[in-house]
Amino acid sequence: MIQELDRKNEFALVSLIRDAIDGVGKAIAPSTAETYRVLFNRLNATDKLPEDAKSRNTYYLWRAAYVYGLATEARLVLTARDKAVFGSNAWSEAMDKLEN
Repeated sequence: MIQELDRKNEFALVSLIRDAIDGVGKAIAPSTAETYRVLFNRLNATDKLPEDAKSRNTYYLWRAAYVYGLATEARLVLTARDKAVFGSNAWSEAMDKLEN
């Protein structure tokens, strides 16, 4: 069973993530969102980071793709966590993803 302190830490983590992703990707065009999604998946598959970019323009493009991609994934995990019953396997898996 989860202790009271763990529930407070969970609430703090979820609140921090929700605040961090608030507004990310809300005002971009669908074509840009698709570009970021494809780029994020490619960068994730090749284990490249924005710091590995060779030019300043590429760095900022990769960084935007990472921010958008991570925010999108965080929203999906938060939705799954919100729908799951506290203490269930689905809830535990969602919390593990949020913590990592």
